[in-house]
Amino acid sequence: MNEIEKRKEAIRLLLSEENVTLISKTMKRSRAWTYKWYNRYKEEPLGSWYEDESRRPKQSKKKLQQR
Repeated sequence: MNEIEKRKEAIRLLLSEENVTLISKTMKRSRAWTYKWYNRYKEEPLGSWYEDESRRPKQSKKKLQQR
């Protein structure tokens, strides 16, 4: 099972009212990981919530100082 499939499966289990701790142990991930993907799912359930986002800052400190 690849990473995206794990994310989708975790949310499917969570929506079927499975216990978060049990999901986390099954996926071999932390509870924080489970909640991270659940929160992204809640924001955009029909979108591509399961995709990785860039870790690059959305704003740079230098550009903010120039304003």
